[in-house]
Amino acid sequence: MDEYRQKIPYGRKFDLVAITVNTPNSGHCYRMAERFQALGAKVVMGGPHATLLPEEVSKHCDIIVIGEAEATWPQLLEGFYAGEVQEEYRSEDIPGLANLPLPRWDLLKRNPLMKGAVISMRGCLPG
Repeated sequence: MDEYRQKIPYGRKFDLVAITVNTPNSGHCYRMAERFQALGAKVVMGGPHATLLPEEVSKHCDIIVIGEAEATWPQLLEGFYAGEVQEEYRSEDIPGLANLPLPRWDLLKRNPLMKGAVISMRGCLPG
């Protein structure tokens, strides 16, 4: 869901909710997580803020994803469906982006003029 274009369906039942947490919106994300947890959902948090401050973010979710999630997200989903989910998934690797699937833009209610973000680089360079 794109919260800028769609209303968050707090009234629906979900087994698993994943939230990307950026530092400026972390408080809002924590409140969202609390609402979904109260409805019985397991909440996953990842993103830049989760990677930078995992101890803080982990207090507000059931599962945390630290680092880039290309390898860990499929592991998390497999574990969740098998009933063997971990509390933390961590990736230290910088993933190759060459074979990433195209985003499913059709799943979002988007303005036809909106093309999405352009990412020129991800993460921090070792140094």
